[in-house]
Amino acid sequence: MSAGSESDSASQVSSNGTGTYQYYSIELDRQHLVLISLTLTYIQSSKKMSVKRAIVWFRNDLRVQDNPVLQATRKDFNEVLCVYCFDPRHYQATSFSSHKTGIYRAKFLIESVANLRKNLKSIGCELLVALEKPENIIPKLTSNVKNASVIVMKEVTYEEIRVENKVEKKLTQTGSGINFTKVVGGCCLYHPDDLPFDEALTNMPDVFTPYKDKVEKFCHIRPLSPVLMNGHLPRPVSAEQLISLINDHCSYEY
Repeated sequence: MSAGSESDSASQVSSNGTGTYQYYSIELDRQHLVLISLTLTYIQSSKKMSVKRAIVWFRNDLRVQDNPVLQATRKDFNEVLCVYCFDPRHYQATSFSSHKTGIYRAKFLIESVANLRKNLKSIGCELLVALEKPENIIPKLTSNVKNASVIVMKEVTYEEIRVENKVEKKLTQTGSGINFTKVVGGCCLYHPDDLPFDEALTNMPDVFTPYKDKVEKFCHIRPLSPVLMNGHLPRPVSAEQLISLINDHCSYEY
């Protein structure tokens, strides 16, 4: 729920006795943009095994194909949980009394997240959507498993890095030894590791044209990642496993 908004809110949980949980909430910002009706259906696992959970935190890159964060889950994990957070701070008024996110941008983001969920479902995965700050949600998603990693695309701007650091700090405070992995280069035309400069960038030209000429001469755009199909990713975390962790701020459906 956005701070500073006048949006109504209501939540309710019910069970029909067959393993289906209904969540209702009214969302998101000052214009009463969205009504979310949520259904969680869980599938009971027939076998117990050592769980290695990958928690994929989607932020600005909402691709499914050629997304190195999703590709990173294909090894060493047998369970994946994808999550997107509508961060209330993005819908608050700034110190200049203007809104960081207007009506049309909010609508575009909601449609983009809905499309992300559709694309994930097409490859046998799910998306948990949260209406809360990431540092308040993501640590909770690791509380019922001993072996987990949070995987996120590394950002480069101040506000995004600040939130990353808050999430990492909260994970550290849990004392559970959860790994926090930042994937580099997913949003770049050229991967940073392929640039023809030393690690400290001491030999990088200060002027654009010499920089461009050197990069074009010595760098090559990496090929696309293998296309993800149904069954390529680890099994999704079932709602049954999350039912004690989530609340009216989260759901698998909307």
